[in-house]
Amino acid sequence: MQAQGQRALYVMQAQGQRALYVMQSQGQSALYVMQAQGQRALYVMQAQGQRALYVMQAQGQRALYVMQAQGQSALYVTQAQGQSALYVMQAQEQSALYVMQAQEQSALYVMQAQGQCTLHVMQSQGQSAIYVTQAQEQSALYVMQAQGQCTLHVMQSQGQSAIYVTQAQEQSALYVMQSQGQSAIYVMQTQGQRALYVMQAQEQRALYVMQAQGQSALYVMQAQGQSAIYVTQAQEQSALYVMQSQEQSALYVMQSQGRSAVYVMQTQGQRALFVMQTQVQRALYVMQSKTQNWLVIRNARCLSRQRR
Repeated sequence: MQAQGQRALYVMQAQGQRALYVMQSQGQSALYVMQAQGQRALYVMQAQGQRALYVMQAQGQRALYVMQAQGQSALYVTQAQGQSALYVMQAQEQSALYVMQAQEQSALYVMQAQGQCTLHVMQSQGQSAIYVTQAQEQSALYVMQAQGQCTLHVMQSQGQSAIYVTQAQEQSALYVMQSQGQSAIYVMQTQGQRALYVMQAQEQRALYVMQAQGQSALYVMQAQGQSAIYVTQAQEQSALYVMQSQEQSALYVMQSQGRSAVYVMQTQGQRALFVMQTQVQRALYVMQSKTQNWLVIRNARCLSRQRR
């Protein structure tokens, strides 16, 4: 230990567990390296540069977190039994890149808030979907292909809101985008792996919830005094999200055993209620805006019969 330089080095070993701590107060940097039964965690923090690097490994699962407050960029890389996810966020440019791979399912998300363009590419067991949205022109283009069926959807709305729900075998994806508020919600489920992404460009907040074979990871970022409450449980596979930001409130309740999801969103008078059940393959959407109401009920079995 050195008092003037205020530097401390700690090395501990106990039953194979090793911990290395290096702290410097003037430079405000801290290095933590921990190893316990194969689990290794590396923490590097710097206060002036406001940079934090987290590297965790546990039974083959690896997670890399790189955060920079001044540049407002965050990099998340997670790997669990072959599933890899790459998250790159930049608040100044308001761009987000998501690359997910799980067995054969791959999803690419590229979002830019200033240019207000979104590209979604999904592939799962031969089903490919391309989503391109542009907020300035208020146009959305969706091209889906599944076992030879091709569907093209083009939507335009003055409120610049779009809700998309796709289901293919067991893979379901829910996209809720609003260009004025610059918020996007992505919910993906593939063979038990579930990922929830909530992004808001103005408040620069990002929420990531991933679950894969009991492993759950929760990432919460907050800026400008927005409060959020998140409760996750891996065994029951249920997640409750309550978010409040200025006037926008969102409540998410998900249960994987019952395979039911309830989404309630309220933003500046617009209210949306989403109820999904995969066993009966039924989706109920109720949207209410200032002057318009929508009620859409979809039944996959009836649709499959009509297609036949």
